[in-house]
Amino acid sequence: MTRRSGLVILAVLLLVMIGALVGTTALHLARAESAGVAASLGRGQARALAWSGVQIALAELADQRPALLQGRQPRLTESAVVFDDGGRRGMVRLAGGPASEAGKLPLNLASASMLEALGAEPTVAQAIVSARAARGGQFDSAEDLLGVEGVTPELADTLANAVSVFHADPNQQAGLGGGRRFAGEPRINVNTKWSDDLRARLERRLGGQAADAVKQLMASGRTFPAIRDIVDSMVALKLDVGRQWPEALDALATTDEPFLYGLVDLLTAPAEVLAALPGLDRSAADRIVAARTTLDDRTRATVAWPVMEGIVEPGRFAEAVDRLTTRSLQWRVRVEAGFATGDSLASRPDLRDRVVLEAVLDVSGPVPRVAYLRDLTMLDTLRALTRAGVLAETSQPEPREQPAAEGTPPTGAASAPDPGSGGPEAVPPPQPLDRRLGRWRAPVSLPAPPGPSSGI
Repeated sequence: MTRRSGLVILAVLLLVMIGALVGTTALHLARAESAGVAASLGRGQARALAWSGVQIALAELADQRPALLQGRQPRLTESAVVFDDGGRRGMVRLAGGPASEAGKLPLNLASASMLEALGAEPTVAQAIVSARAARGGQFDSAEDLLGVEGVTPELADTLANAVSVFHADPNQQAGLGGGRRFAGEPRINVNTKWSDDLRARLERRLGGQAADAVKQLMASGRTFPAIRDIVDSMVALKLDVGRQWPEALDALATTDEPFLYGLVDLLTAPAEVLAALPGLDRSAADRIVAARTTLDDRTRATVAWPVMEGIVEPGRFAEAVDRLTTRSLQWRVRVEAGFATGDSLASRPDLRDRVVLEAVLDVSGPVPRVAYLRDLTMLDTLRALTRAGVLAETSQPEPREQPAAEGTPPTGAASAPDPGSGGPEAVPPPQPLDRRLGRWRAPVSLPAPPGPSSGI
């Protein structure tokens, strides 16, 4: 009887121990689940904070758009406390940028030789151009280069810092020279037939003498399919480089399209990007980079300043001018957000539940927009795993067709219609199409800048 009682007591103790283990395990699981929920909630709140930071930067760029059209650099808030509940502070701050997208080579319009100038081997550069053609003529982002045969992660990183798909310069005047009141107005398209309307616009902006000169040039058979033709005409007419060139190049255009694609910013592009452009060699590019920090605001605003400063002679400038601008309306920023403890006194405290977003912000049009957005929070970890062979590298995607959107004008500079050619049944010409790449935009083919070369 005593032995049986001992067995019963042992069994009871065993059951109690099992119950205690089960209870402890359940408690730990509950705590882990609670911690996981808290971490997920914190990360979600941090992501919302980061998105608020992106919106703050976009709003600040939109407010500075008139200055950006003049070639000024943006000024963005470095950090901000979104809320402070006494125990923790929700913070957003810049982790990188703003960096000009127009200071990079336009990936979707670059030739193989230009990509070679940035470090790609000839066969790889040609593979990039072929892959672009197979994708309907465009990449959606620089990261697409990882899917091109022969492009290593290291080369992709190098090119990603030197190329971009976000190049759209508004076809609007900056108001240079005596035309400040015309700032923000559309440029005057001289790639058309002479008309009373064209004369009125030229007289209003440049004066009667300039209008007469354009009329005489057109009467002699001169046409203006590209900006270089305007430059050649100014050289032939012996116009003053410092006084008359800036105003003419600001006021005149060779298309009615709302945006000019693929222009490189003289004020932000590094020397290796400038040297990849027609008409500019590395010596001229180095001199441009060195000189631009010494220019006053008035000189910096005109694309003619390398000629004014004696860096580039007019003939070489004419080769490059259809690829150049002096402003950027697309800026890349990295925003990080998270939570700092209330008693942290550091000027840049560590953030819990840190989230990093990278965005390309576009204020080229009347409505500011986020052209590109990606979460970089785990990027360093993913890169380390990829290099260690834990994750497979990106495989090459299947070629895909991207039909042009309805109403897309043909490639090249657009010519204005002849007002007198249409009869009663004439169909109105299509409105200029917004072909900027980015979120919520259907991808369409971009027109190559005018000029004799087949590249950019």
